[in-house]
Amino acid sequence: MVLMIFAYYKVETYVFLNSFNMSNFRKILLLSMLAFLVVPLFSHAEEYIEQHLGKIFLQVEGRGEAWYVNPISTEVEYLRDGDAAYYMMRDLGLGITDDDLNKIPIGLEERFVELDSDGDGLSDKLEEALKLDPSKMDTDGDGFLDGIEVQNGYNPLGDGKQLINNNLSNELSGKILLQVESKGEAWYINPLDRKRYYMKDGSSAYQIMRYLGIGISNTDMFKLTNWQYGMDCPMLSPVGPNWCSNGFATSVTNEYGCTRPVCVEDPSVIENLEILNEQ
Repeated sequence: MVLMIFAYYKVETYVFLNSFNMSNFRKILLLSMLAFLVVPLFSHAEEYIEQHLGKIFLQVEGRGEAWYVNPISTEVEYLRDGDAAYYMMRDLGLGITDDDLNKIPIGLEERFVELDSDGDGLSDKLEEALKLDPSKMDTDGDGFLDGIEVQNGYNPLGDGKQLINNNLSNELSGKILLQVESKGEAWYINPLDRKRYYMKDGSSAYQIMRYLGIGISNTDMFKLTNWQYGMDCPMLSPVGPNWCSNGFATSVTNEYGCTRPVCVEDPSVIENLEILNEQ
């Protein structure tokens, strides 16, 4: 794609220069300068996107709108609320076997507010996903609380430590995983610590958004997609009849003339926008 665009501009520039009967040396010199200007532009865009794949961002200059950088399509997905985030991120999930999932360390976040009936440091939801007993503090009876074992990387269902595969964690960083050999339980691999966080429902998804999300300014927000650099103008996905039923459907046009739809709670927090429809 980049080579095709560069070749196009190279041919156009050559025709322009030729019309002025400039010397071959000057033509070559200007074309070389163009190459040094255009190629780094695309490289910078790709590098910036690559650094943020799979992350969740919260707009600190607005009302904390949440966005997920899809590590597969590189598009920025709007997470309107917990339920919307849960179903959308499940749709983006990749199947994984129990054996491979067990090789990824389990993430615990103390700020998550969830029921812990036995007081072992693990929520009932998480214990169910890990096949532990939510009513027993020490499921395997080895004298250590289930939460202590998980926190320190030990197997809460048997002896020894959890067998971790760091290469697998890095490969799946930022992705949503679904247990295909169980009940389709969903896990988010946090790119910041390469650990998996259980996403049982909308409430869990909301807490993941709130506590694992990274603050971002409006200016940096616009840098996350390749349309900001004028390479193309892809549509925001998904866009359907009810894609923004509980927010403001807007379009944002950047300096390169690319326009794409955006759904936000408060359109005033986005610069240079044009309101298309207020629900």
